[in-house]
Amino acid sequence: MLYFRAAIYPDMYIAPGQAYGAADLVEFFLGCLFITLTLVSGIVSLVLFFRGLRQSKILAGALIFLHGVMYISLGPLHTLVAHSG
Repeated sequence: MLYFRAAIYPDMYIAPGQAYGAADLVEFFLGCLFITLTLVSGIVSLVLFFRGLRQSKILAGALIFLHGVMYISLGPLHTLVAHSG
């Protein structure tokens, strides 16, 4: 999603006088896909954390930590990429 925003979004056409273009719709669907995959991955990691073996619990904890890092960093990184293009 960040790559799309940095490299492809600035070159996509937005019609004069239009508030949104195809690039905004693509970014919206990429965001929906990201949220869906994050939710599925989070649910699987929680199930593994509570029901899995010791090694699965360690990896599930690392995945939960990674979700927290992504949640905290995605907003500022998206803003940074949007302003740099």
